[in-house]
Amino acid sequence: NTVLVYGAASGVGTAAIQIIKSLGATPIAVVGSEKKELFCKELGALDAINYKTTPEFAGQVKELTYGKGVDVILDCIGASNFAMNQKMISVGGKWVLYGLMGGSMAKDVNLGLVLVKNINMMGSTLRSKSNTYKTKLVQSFSDFALPKFEEEEFLPIIDNVFPIQKVGEAHKHVEANKNVGKVLLEVSGETSTF
Repeated sequence: NTVLVYGAASGVGTAAIQIIKSLGATPIAVVGSEKKELFCKELGALDAINYKTTPEFAGQVKELTYGKGVDVILDCIGASNFAMNQKMISVGGKWVLYGLMGGSMAKDVNLGLVLVKNINMMGSTLRSKSNTYKTKLVQSFSDFALPKFEEEEFLPIIDNVFPIQKVGEAHKHVEANKNVGKVLLEVSGETSTF
């Protein structure tokens, strides 16, 4: 299986690449800089596509998948790439929408392609889930991932650590899309993710 990962150099994206590889699938990264392309390839992505230099990359994805299209799309972008995602996904592919960084209202959407290609679309957010669900999810993920961290199959990807007094600087760093992995805030000798 091939999995297209948007925001692949983010904290979620770098985790996704490692998980996808551990499950025996092949990640294809979508990123916004040459530095991030190189990093994602080193982390294990088959290829990394820079959406800033190649904004219409459906053809490249089709080439990487020998014309089939990707089996799974992990989509944190939403509306702005909706039509392109329909072109890149394989017949029977799974499309997981978990963010709307590119907007929530897609224009000129051909829902016929969803039917013709038998696309399985799923929306996912934890905000609306119960605490019980979240607790079970964390426990399940911990059971799966913690041994892999102990064996160093999974690595925490930390871009930078800012003291809490520089939270504004940390925000600017993330907003400028400079980070590769997580940005952490250090509070009184303790570090928390941001």
